[in-house]
Amino acid sequence: MRPEPLLADAEARIDGFTELVATAIVNAENRSQLVASRARIVAAADEARQRIERDLHDGAQQQILSFVLELRAAEAALPLTWGRSRNSYRDWPFASMTS
Repeated sequence: MRPEPLLADAEARIDGFTELVATAIVNAENRSQLVASRARIVAAADEARQRIERDLHDGAQQQILSFVLELRAAEAALPLTWGRSRNSYRDWPFASMTS
């Protein structure tokens, strides 16, 4: 049995197919890089958000603690005759932070 002769445009078709395969490979690699890049961006954004949340939380907590300490210093300076009003802030939810 003899092999069939190639069609006249077979070389052009093979070249076109080769280009399509090369383009598909490049597209797959680019897609992979894009997915990895997006993952890095999301991770960096999450880290930044967490850092901001932590800084805000720690800053607010520090301010409240500072306020409670100043309040206790002011309380110590009050005359004992002021009675119940000296202790009224102790019912506040954050007053136990420095105990």
